[in-house]
Amino acid sequence: MYYIYETKIIGYKRDLTRKAKQYNNLKTQYNNLINENKSINKNLKITSVPLSSTNGITNENVPLRLAPLENSNIINIVSNKSEVFIYDEVRVENTSWYYINIPSLGNINSKGWISRRDFSLIISSSQKITHS
Repeated sequence: MYYIYETKIIGYKRDLTRKAKQYNNLKTQYNNLINENKSINKNLKITSVPLSSTNGITNENVPLRLAPLENSNIINIVSNKSEVFIYDEVRVENTSWYYINIPSLGNINSKGWISRRDFSLIISSSQKITHS
């Protein structure tokens, strides 16, 4: 009976050691990612600009992002070309970003940021159509 319990204890110790190593490895990777993101966005300047467009048509397979940054979390993918409403425009490092709403997605993850290059057509406030 002593042998059975001793074997179980040794097995548990091995599992704990392996899990501790995995935890430490993941923690190191997480800290490295956090430090990379801090250095990438350290001197970031987001400039609000007057809204030049009110509607647009996206390209296919466009990421809808949480923030106007390339490394921002993707909250949805616009798989088909879609007409969108544009609510705000900002410039981040010489790239225009639009805060948009995609009516066809409903109320869940339908608002976010899309880069200007992800549009196939922009309709300006003056109804003049410009191609991207």
